[in-house]
Amino acid sequence: MMKSLYIPTERSAEQRHLRRVLQLRWVLIALEIILLSLDSQGEWIHFFGSPIGIILGMQLALQLLSEAWMRSSNRVSLWMIGYQLVLDVGCLSGLIYFTGGATNAFVSALLIPVALAGVMLPMLGTLLVLAVAAFAYSSMVFWLPNEMHHIHDMHAHFVGMWVNFLISAFVMTFVIAVIARELRQRDAQLSEQKLQALRQHQVLSMGAAAAQTAHELATPIATLSMLHEELSENYPTDTDIAALAAPLKQCQSSLSELRQVADELRLQQVSIILADALFTDLVERVRLLWPTLELQVSHHFGDEYLKTDSSVLPALINLTQNAAQSAELSGCPRISIDGGVENGVWCCQIRNPIDELHQLHQPPGGALVASNHGFGMAQVLSRTVIERFGGSLYATVRDDEMCVEVRLPVEAA
Repeated sequence: MMKSLYIPTERSAEQRHLRRVLQLRWVLIALEIILLSLDSQGEWIHFFGSPIGIILGMQLALQLLSEAWMRSSNRVSLWMIGYQLVLDVGCLSGLIYFTGGATNAFVSALLIPVALAGVMLPMLGTLLVLAVAAFAYSSMVFWLPNEMHHIHDMHAHFVGMWVNFLISAFVMTFVIAVIARELRQRDAQLSEQKLQALRQHQVLSMGAAAAQTAHELATPIATLSMLHEELSENYPTDTDIAALAAPLKQCQSSLSELRQVADELRLQQVSIILADALFTDLVERVRLLWPTLELQVSHHFGDEYLKTDSSVLPALINLTQNAAQSAELSGCPRISIDGGVENGVWCCQIRNPIDELHQLHQPPGGALVASNHGFGMAQVLSRTVIERFGGSLYATVRDDEMCVEVRLPVEAA
């Protein structure tokens, strides 16, 4: 039996960012070891126990711990990435301080964590990394060796480098942060457009399936209707034959509605109807489909209008069917449907008791879920249909009751 329909295989953006930070840190550690080995001319014995060796050991230990944590945990937050970048600034600052401080030619390496923060973190986290880097560089400029303070030209040169670093860091932070934010917004818009296109494809597929079903049912229903007419003429007093008239009429009516839904979905036709009429049709269908269900109805409408098509009512019925099934499972077959217009929005709330607390990790209909009692494909299609007309679908759980709310924008009369 299938437990889940979707298995996440891709890493989150935070996990990918942290993986890049760790990869870049390996490169940085390798470069640090190479440069220090060239500077020491192979005399590594001087590094053991020295501040530089301790900082390198701490940096390597941090990297190994981060790698182990990355492999054992799937929960990565942006603040974890910011914490890693702040530690990188601290390690780099320590190495630079003990190898010349502000006179070190590689002091601009402090810009690397700042640039990464601008790409990966929100503005607050980026400013935090920038502040730590600026403080570290400023401290090294303030604590220049004494002999440098007596050389006026060199002192002015290092102060100028410090000012240039601060300007570069600020410009890099805000430019990269703005570009990264715009790229994230664009990616979100593209993802939303892709999702909209997928939902539109689902609607078109539903229209094609409805057309195919209508085509397949048309001939059998027409044949049964002809046979019923012949039997009615031959046996006019037979009560069983007469009882078949109502079901056949209902089948013909449903087939006609199915054809209408398929045509409107194929041609993208919409119509303007009264808000009260849609709610009334929904209540009538619910009473017809579930006569044993205890139904509580309350509504307040005026002369508002909605832009819909024939697929909206079946979408609402699907949601009501889920509520009815959940109510039956809870042992209390009762649902309530409330309707009204608030602030230019048509609202319909479907409430039903539940037998256990449902945890809503995402909006209803956001993805397919495995279930033997609904809340699957029908709800996805219902949400797709509602969103086609600018509406929205929400679900909330309070105590032992679930409420599904449908909202549709009201059209100007």
